[in-house]
Amino acid sequence: MAPKNKKNAPKTAGKPKYNEYVVKEPAELMDFLMNTLAGISRTTAKSLLSHRQVMVDKLITTLYNYPLKPGMVVRISKEKGRKEFTNPHVRIIYEDGYLLVVEKKAGILSTTPAGKKEASVFTILTDYIKRSGKQRRIFHINQLEKEASGLMIFAKDEKNPVYFPGSLAGIG
Repeated sequence: MAPKNKKNAPKTAGKPKYNEYVVKEPAELMDFLMNTLAGISRTTAKSLLSHRQVMVDKLITTLYNYPLKPGMVVRISKEKGRKEFTNPHVRIIYEDGYLLVVEKKAGILSTTPAGKKEASVFTILTDYIKRSGKQRRIFHINQLEKEASGLMIFAKDEKNPVYFPGSLAGIG
């Protein structure tokens, strides 16, 4: 018999914040969303991605053609614009399985010199990547001076380096 008084009712776990789907066959993320969430429009699927509501294996993914493999877990947030990462010095602009593009604020180092314990964009993002639960590392493509602000690009895969013709990749 259920208690009539809500104050005396047993507490239950809150509703899950994500709908979770296991990938059964290889597909691109957009196709997976369109097939899994039957009846949604392409615009709605793109909106889920642009509002950072889609996670693949615990990493927010915004790339519509992100390659999915069987066994991967796709989570779709029920909360619009929920962001996993917040930091006053670094803002994620773009992230997929291979790249991480961030906006660095002035006053923080790009990387920490050996032997120093000062915070840097690299250490902040390394901690962020480690929270994904995977044995991943990041590799900076470009650096900015401490006093400078701007975009920085990081690769998530040492085996597939990123080369941008005319960029700072390969310099230094």
